[in-house]
Amino acid sequence: MLLTFRLCIACWLASLAYLQAQVISTDNLTPKSVENVALARDKEAQGDKRQASYYLNEAANLEWERKNYPSALELYSKSLKLNEQVGNTNGVYGIYNNLGMIYHDMEDYNKALDFFLKNLVGRRAGGDKVSIISSLINISVVLNNLNRHSESIKYLQESLSIAREMGDSQQMRSCYGMLAETYEKMGDSKNMLHYFDLYRSFHEKVQGDREKIHKSEIETARLRSNNLELEKRNKELELERKEFELKKKDATIVTQTQKHLQLLHSLDKNQLIIRYLQKDSILKAKAVELQNLQIKETQEKHNAQRQQSRIIQTALIVGLSLLMLLMGILLLRYREKKKTNKQLARQKEEIDQERQKADTLLYNILPGI
Repeated sequence: MLLTFRLCIACWLASLAYLQAQVISTDNLTPKSVENVALARDKEAQGDKRQASYYLNEAANLEWERKNYPSALELYSKSLKLNEQVGNTNGVYGIYNNLGMIYHDMEDYNKALDFFLKNLVGRRAGGDKVSIISSLINISVVLNNLNRHSESIKYLQESLSIAREMGDSQQMRSCYGMLAETYEKMGDSKNMLHYFDLYRSFHEKVQGDREKIHKSEIETARLRSNNLELEKRNKELELERKEFELKKKDATIVTQTQKHLQLLHSLDKNQLIIRYLQKDSILKAKAVELQNLQIKETQEKHNAQRQQSRIIQTALIVGLSLLMLLMGILLLRYREKKKTNKQLARQKEEIDQERQKADTLLYNILPGI
């Protein structure tokens, strides 16, 4: 029992320590960063760790911009753990790069190199050549700051090789510039001038390409503007055409109205009176027709009521007749039954008398019996 209690206490203390480690200090954060941290906490509590990491990255970016490096590192570290938990490899490698950049800004080049190397491993696995070149250049910059120039050149040569495969003039120019700078730091003037000339040539090429792209963009924008202007003009012409059609319809309506008014004014007073009388006659005829219909409807209603009364009277008479007939039949049966009963009584009386006579005669004949 005691052992179980101690284990529970130990687990509780471990959980408390873990939660305290996850709490992000907001004392030195901007209001916007505090808001992002609060949103991240809500999303994490809801189980949406990917969205929580997004808000943490937003807060870290804001603190990085204002050179609040400790808070930025703390926020990126928390976001890194969330991305690892959800298996978001792109998010993990992106944070490795950001952490390397912050440590580089803090001049902690060894830590910066560690994170840039981790980022390179991930970028190689992903196969994104542009990201690989960027990672290689970042590593070379840190190695130069650590005076490890030979290693820096090795990474720059690799990035240059990839840029050549891609035919990316801009990336090649960056590599040539970095190689010239690295050889200069090594005191190798020959290679420095060689790569500087290449850098300058590619710089001019890139500038020329940019000017072509810029001119192309300007021409595209001009054509787009002309098309928009033409479309606008077409819409204006269409609107003008519709307005003209409306005005034409309005003019037609006005003309017709004027003709009707002229016709009305051309009719003399007698014609107007005749038309009025005709209309009045028609209305009176309709009124008489309506009255006749009402009278007819009333008569039909009365006839129906009389017919109904006759049917009721006939039914009563028939019912009374049947009742009288039934009563007559019952009375007749009653009289017949009464007559029959009298006959039976009379016959019985005659039988009794005959029996009495017979008994008397028998008694006289046989006196001793």
